[in-house]
Amino acid sequence: MLSKRFNLGWAVLLLASCSLDERALNSQPGPVDSGATGGSGATDGNGTGGEDGGASGERASGEGLVDGCADLDTDGVPDCDVTLVENATFASGVEHWTVLGDARLTWETENALGDLPSGSAKLSAKQIRASAYQCAPLDGYKLVIAYASALVDAGADSEDPPEAELEVTFFQGDDCSGASDGYFETPPSAATDAWVTIQAGNLSKDTTRSVSVALVGVSADATAEFDVYFDNVMLKAQDP
Repeated sequence: MLSKRFNLGWAVLLLASCSLDERALNSQPGPVDSGATGGSGATDGNGTGGEDGGASGERASGEGLVDGCADLDTDGVPDCDVTLVENATFASGVEHWTVLGDARLTWETENALGDLPSGSAKLSAKQIRASAYQCAPLDGYKLVIAYASALVDAGADSEDPPEAELEVTFFQGDDCSGASDGYFETPPSAATDAWVTIQAGNLSKDTTRSVSVALVGVSADATAEFDVYFDNVMLKAQDP
């Protein structure tokens, strides 16, 4: 498995140096010299960890909402008021998200919370790694935390299902251009029985001017089609 474990109690800067074009997000990321994040992996719908990213049960309608919006970090503030991401809840489509390679991103009625009318983004591909990303401005040294709701379609191979994760990359140029200031990923989730929360965080650098967040699906079988679902993408930046 490709899981990485992270600890919210500390964060150090990643030293990867590349651009979005040099390290395409739909390929395996290269090794980094050091890295840690503020994430603690996948949690179930009630904010508690499930074994191997699993969930303990279905979420009741409306649970996890604040003023009709997701609150995945449970700070009492609606995520839609602070997220850097446009179309984070996929209310009616997948606008503002760019698919890389041969992957497909489609809107589906599957919904992680009871914030109807809403839906989710389904990432589909027949390859080892697939992604769709969005770029946002980010100025300087910040603690950046990424959250999302994720659900995996086990497909024909329920013993080795695909995995869903987020990948966040910092850039020294505007519009996710120029050299990279590092990247981090959430621990992947292979949960198929219910929506789970995936999360991680890390520090940008003084030179950072933009950030990309990618919805990523990973499969062990490049010959089999896979589907992973994402909802409620929250990318939050705050002073360390």
